[in-house]
Parts: sequence; C-alpha cells; structure tokens
Amino acid sequence: MKKNYLLIVAILFVSIVNAQVTNTCLFDFSYNPGQLQSPAGWNNVMSNGDQDFTDNNGVVIGHLVSTGWTSANTSGTLAPTAPAINDFPTLTQTQDNIYGQSGGTGTITLSGLNSSKYYSFTVFGSRAGVTDNRETTYTFTGLNTGSASINPSSNNGSVAIINNIQPNESGIIVFTTIAGTNNVNASKYFYLAAMKMIVSNTTTALNKINQSNIKAYYSKGNLYFSENAGSVKIYNLTGKLLINQTAVSNVLPLQLAKGLYFLSTPKSNIKLIVE
Repeated sequence: MKKNYLLIVAILFVSIVNAQVTNTCLFDFSYNPGQLQSPAGWNNVMSNGDQDFTDNNGVVIGHLVSTGWTSANTSGTLAPTAPAINDFPTLTQTQDNIYGQSGGTGTITLSGLNSSKYYSFTVFGSRAGVTDNRETTYTFTGLNTGSASINPSSNNGSVAIINNIQPNESGIIVFTTIAGTNNVNASKYFYLAAMKMIVSNTTTALNKINQSNIKAYYSKGNLYFSENAGSVKIYNLTGKLLINQTAVSNVLPLQLAKGLYFLSTPKSNIKLIVE
C-alpha cells in the first residue's frame, strides 16, 4: 500500500507541475533561408540570426542574437528516432545544423524573457556518416546555469536536456555551445540542429522516476549515491527546487527533513524517501 501511495503522489506531482506550463517555443537552426525550413510554429534561425522569436502560437516572447558560429550544413540525420523524434519529428529539423570548430564558442543570447519564470530546454545535434567522438556541450546561463552534452556523430535520437533555468534580472539567458571534453575530432566540430524551449511558472517536473540504475540514500546529514552523480537538483512535492549542488566522491552533505523528494542528476531521476 505504501508503494502504491508513493507512486500516486509521484504521478500527481508530475501532473500538477506540468499543468503549470505556459508555452513552448520551437527552434530549427537552419542551413539557409531557402532550404529545410520548418513550418509555421517554428523559429527558423540562421548561424548569424538576429530576430524576434515566437511561441508555437505565433506570439512573440523574446529576441535572439546568434554569434560565433563557423557556418551551417545539411549533413545531419535523415531519420530521427526516439527520443529526438518526439520533439523534432522530421528531417527538416534534424538534417541541417549550424556548427562551430577549433575551440570556438557558438553563442545564442535570448533576451526579453520573463525573469520570474523557468525555462527548460531539449537540444539536438547530428552529423551523419562519421564515427569519431564529436561531443558537443550545451550550457544555459541566467540566474543559474545548466549544462548537458551529446555526441552528434551519426546521432539519430540522443538529446541534451537542461531544466529550470531562470533568466537574469535583465531577462536574459545566454546559450553557449562548445566542443565537449570527450571531443576527439581534429577540428573540434560542434553542432546545433534544433531546440525546444518550455516556459513554466514553476520548476519543471521530473518526467520519469528511477530511469537508470543509480541509487541514492540519505543518512545523518549526507546524501550518498551508488556512483558518480555529478550535479544534483532536489525538489520537494510542490516542484520547488531546494538544492542545486554537485556531489563530490558520490556524497552530498546536506540536511533534509523527513518526507518525499525528487532528485534530478545528468544520469537519472530518483525518488528519495527520508524517514
């Protein structure tokens, strides 16, 4: 009965927070104005974009400026798979990329945002027909910072997810893209094909519980993990972000009251019961 109760609570938690999503913005980072343009509801952005952007209802909610990119190509995947296909359903979004190289930084500045809201991002990049590791790291910085990486080499489905970034006091989030630490390509190519941005009144709910084998338990002022967890975000039942810290040597010192919490790490989302 206790397990069933906790499952119901988790489902309610997800449902309540998801109901507070206000809008979604879709971005297709495109080759040129005449090729592979996504339809109405999408923002088509060139490597040197300087434009307003809209949500999927056509309402302008911000402005973006794109700098630091080398160029663009049409060398991405022609056959997106899950999970990417859930947000980027056609090759119009996945075949073309803007890209950078040689230690550069591709920067997209998002301005005019609401500093009281939370912005969550799903990012995709792909370079078909190659096998070397071209790891690309995506970082979003406002009042807080979040990063995630994927390897675009022959990528059909992997996405990077960064949740709950708040704009700074000026309503700005800076999105940077660089070659990741595991990128072994001689030219250090990095790629950006498409992005979904969800705007929420509160922190985004965890969509899955225990999606990998990483385990966590709390004892005497320490949160212990079964393996390296990296950056750890802890939410209460209302979806409020309580902790955003990095575990060192699989341990995170902190004080937690009795209750049910939800943990988000780059590897897993975990339900934690403190008794």
